[in-house]
Amino acid sequence: MDYLKAICITDKTKYIGDRYYLKERQEFNKINNAQKHIIQEFEKFVKKYIKAVQEQNENILRTNYRNTTLVYYHHLLGITTK
Repeated sequence: MDYLKAICITDKTKYIGDRYYLKERQEFNKINNAQKHIIQEFEKFVKKYIKAVQEQNENILRTNYRNTTLVYYHHLLGITTK
């Protein structure tokens, strides 16, 4: 899964309604069944990003996070830049 364009939603009720649909039930089932795995992988992705930023590891940032939207959420991720 590609997490580069992830967004942070701080108020779920403002952006996500009670009802939403995926075009195919099979697609819903696939995502629903993999929910735990997706969460774990995304958390790992974010933790590696935070570590790379804190350590100013330009190699990892350029290689793995060049086009990530996480740069806009440093305040939510607890990242302070020097």
